[in-house]
Formats: sequence, structure tokens, C-alpha cells
Amino acid sequence: MLAIDDMEESLKTASIVREHFPHLKIFARARNRQHFYKLMDLGITHIRRETFFSALELARLVLTGLGLPNKEVKQSINQFRDHDIKRLYDHRQYNTDEELMISMSKGAARELEELFESDNKDEEINNT
Repeated sequence: MLAIDDMEESLKTASIVREHFPHLKIFARARNRQHFYKLMDLGITHIRRETFFSALELARLVLTGLGLPNKEVKQSINQFRDHDIKRLYDHRQYNTDEELMISMSKGAARELEELFESDNKDEEINNT
């Protein structure tokens, strides 16, 4: 398990372990998307982003606290999670181009907003 706070030290350790033990399964914590991509570049496949799931849980608590029905909260959280994970992998090949990544992230945010708007319209139609 690789859970070193310092990203450079984490990557250095992963590289050394990968070099000396190429078949060892490494389970790693990534601090952010860029760290995630760099770990992937080292051949690590079992990676979890440090704050991603706790952020989803907090969003769930907020939506529930605002009074949204549990079914709607679960659907929204799952939709966001799936969309974000898909974008994480879809954007990997462009991760060294900062301007393109910013542009693609903005596009992904608009796409997610449209998905939620579409779901809200479908929900309104089903409730009438």
C-alpha cells in the first residue's frame, strides 16, 4: 500500500518498487488527478483519489440535509461519480497539456450540468 503524502516521494517510491518488484500489486492513494495519472504511467492500476469518496459522502449528506429524497440523492451521487471516473480515464492521454485539460474539464462540467438538467426534466414529467 502506497499512501505517502508527498507526491514526489510517492512517485519515487512507486518507481523504485515497480523496478525491483515488477509483479507486485501496488495499491496507491493519489492526491489529485495529476498524481493519479503519474501513478498510472508507472503501471499502477489500483489507485484511489484521496478526497474523492469523502467528497461524494459529504455531498450525499448535504443533499439529504436539504431534504432531497434518498432515491434522488443516490441517483445524483452515482451519476456524478460515474461521470467523473469516465472523464478521469478519457482525459488521461491529454494530462500533460494544461490548457487542453482546462478546456476539457469545463466541457465535462457543462456536460454533467446538462445530464442533471435532463434528469430533472424527466423527473418532472414522470411526477405529472
